Amino acid sequence: MTNGVTRVVALGASNLTLGLQTAIATSRAAFGPSVEILVANGYGRSYGAVSSIAGRALPGILQSGLWKEMERLGPAPTRAIIMDVGNDILYGVPPARILDRVDEAAGRLLAHTIDVSIPDLP
Repeated sequence: MTNGVTRVVALGASNLTLGLQTAIATSRAAFGPSVEILVANGYGRSYGAVSSIAGRALPGILQSGLWKEMERLGPAPTRAIIMDVGNDILYGVPPARILDRVDEAAGRLLAHTIDVSIPDLP
């Protein structure tokens, strides 16, 4: 346990972005004000490719700096959520490849916690 701080990791695109303040408030209510929150999100965010919306580009979630940051921070009690799993449909990614990307993200998270949630598609 790292100073009794719980880490919450959230991955997603627009739905996570729109609900981020709620997610932060809920995490603080559940785990205390010093909860550590790591997020890879953004409008139009892809799990596996660079996405470009409104003139700004973001790396895929799998290529984001979040993973190196988790390693740098070291172990901590962790909870995770994977959202917006269908977002890559916008980029013409076949469903099997989308599932591969989400499976890879889940596998990376499972190296840190067994508590990984994937909510239903909206």
